[in-house]
Amino acid sequence: MSTAPVVVTRPSLPGRAVADLAARRDVRIWSGEGAPSADELADFAGGAVAMLAVAKDVIGEELLRRCPSLRAVAIASNGYDLVDVDAVRRHGVRVTHTPAVLSDAVADHAMFLMTGARRRAAEHMALFRSGGWDHHLALDELLGLDVHGSTMGLVGYGQVGKAIARRADGYDMDVVEYSRGPHDERARAVELDELLEISDIVVVCLPLFDSTRHIIGAEQLRRMKPTATLVNVGRGPTIDEAALVTALAERWIHSAGLDVFDREPIAATDHPLQRLPNAFITPHMASATESARASMVALAAADLDAMLDGREPRHLLTELRT
Repeated sequence: MSTAPVVVTRPSLPGRAVADLAARRDVRIWSGEGAPSADELADFAGGAVAMLAVAKDVIGEELLRRCPSLRAVAIASNGYDLVDVDAVRRHGVRVTHTPAVLSDAVADHAMFLMTGARRRAAEHMALFRSGGWDHHLALDELLGLDVHGSTMGLVGYGQVGKAIARRADGYDMDVVEYSRGPHDERARAVELDELLEISDIVVVCLPLFDSTRHIIGAEQLRRMKPTATLVNVGRGPTIDEAALVTALAERWIHSAGLDVFDREPIAATDHPLQRLPNAFITPHMASATESARASMVALAAADLDAMLDGREPRHLLTELRT
């Protein structure tokens, strides 16, 4: 049971924001190893008025029922898949997240994924690690595909999509986008089917809603070029993972660069995507830079201060705005 009105759900977070918060608020910080379980989190937060949480904390009916004094939750994450918005609304809890501050780090990582996938980096590194660097490759062995001069399609054109489009300028890429807007002159707005058919690289950078779940499935993968690369830096379930495994194994498409997955974490070795040479994957690390993660925590702490002071937070979840 918490003895402080504000709880922080991890023992260590980047930057100075938690220390600064503790200097001006009565704060209790989770001291267990790693993340608390759902039951431990409910026990820990009992009696607290506010919580600074991270994306993997479940903010739902069970937690809110057991923590009736909780009125404000600030999540140091852009995504909020584990927030039960209906339960939050029923219990009168305000919840914020941290959009925008991750956009540049995620956009950088998207460029890394598309380059690694198209240049067959996973296959080259596997050869290197097996001691095969001294094998003299013929000029036509393990050749990749260009990124520069290609057509990139952005499925989702929010802050991350726009940041990726800015980077595409330096690669002399044509950019198209599919979104509900707003649009701009940097990318041409098209329908999804057209985007899939004309793009050399398709980048999914969508949040997860009912409307975006499996927005890329077997039908959409079949529409893509056999030389195309699919990149996902949004949320894993926006792509039908089973269909993607088939598409990669049967070479419907050239490759995929993935930072997010249907269920995380994926097994280190015993996962279909790990066994596919044309899948270039990273462990949900697109925002893992010192400045991006510290900015997330600072933004969450600032919104927590606002809610505790009775001021309007800057980044209330869209679904909770009135």
